[in-house]
Amino acid sequence: DIGGTNTKIGFFDHHGTLLAYHHIPTDKNITADQFIEKIAQESFSLIASQGFKKGDPRLSGLGAGAPMANYFTGVVSEAPNLGWKNVPL
Repeated sequence: DIGGTNTKIGFFDHHGTLLAYHHIPTDKNITADQFIEKIAQESFSLIASQGFKKGDPRLSGLGAGAPMANYFTGVVSEAPNLGWKNVPL
């Protein structure tokens, strides 16, 4: 969940049970691409810290929440609080 102040990262099983959680400050002083890369790095670190491995059946999908994100295209059309416009997730 990419918010104007904090970004929350969570891993859930297919029953909706929270397996792992981490949050980081949303850095508005870097580009959207740089911040998305930071989210990816933090996610990989969280996966490793929980003992998940590549191909682990408990990890089967990815979802992202951001202001003004288009569900069908995966693009954040405009997020004024982030300074993003037409950012593909």
